[in-house]
Amino acid sequence: MRKYFFKLVVKGVKTRNFKLLDMAFYLLSPIYWFAVGFLTFMWALELIAHIGIFFLGTTEAIILVGWMLFLYPGVGIYLETRSLKDLTLIPYMLVFAPIWVLALLLTIRNPNEKEWFHTPHGRDASKINTFSVDRVN
Repeated sequence: MRKYFFKLVVKGVKTRNFKLLDMAFYLLSPIYWFAVGFLTFMWALELIAHIGIFFLGTTEAIILVGWMLFLYPGVGIYLETRSLKDLTLIPYMLVFAPIWVLALLLTIRNPNEKEWFHTPHGRDASKINTFSVDRVN
């Protein structure tokens, strides 16, 4: 991530190429999903154990987690596909929050791995018609 993110952002801004900026921000998705997984876990812990973990109240935490899990990905899916039907994929994305926490911990444990633990099956995502890279052009 650190090796390519800033290079892609600089080149994308200079050339005004949205595809390069999209690639750069895609590299940040592990951090986003780690934060979502962590906040969801902490919110559940606060809800079950009544431990005041958040500086926010429970209502604010529910709004924050809901925004991160539903609204933000929903806007991204809609802007990329322009299809309301594709918004039905959002509940499936809830599976990714705890998986990203595990993937990030495994990556921290094995820093010399050249690719993330999720990438071997994730590379075929461009073959799926819904998330086709060609729609970005």
